[in-house]
Amino acid sequence: MGKDFLEMPNEKGYFGEYGGQIIPPQLIEIMNQINDAYEEIKKY
Repeated sequence: MGKDFLEMPNEKGYFGEYGGQIIPPQLIEIMNQINDAYEEIKKY
């Protein structure tokens, strides 16, 4: 895997210059919570 792949998505959820999250706006907060929980548990 290339280095660029490992750095995506960025802190705003974007993949590269033009990419982004493809989820309904109503689910963004829930998905952010899921992502935060995942980031926390993957430390162990």
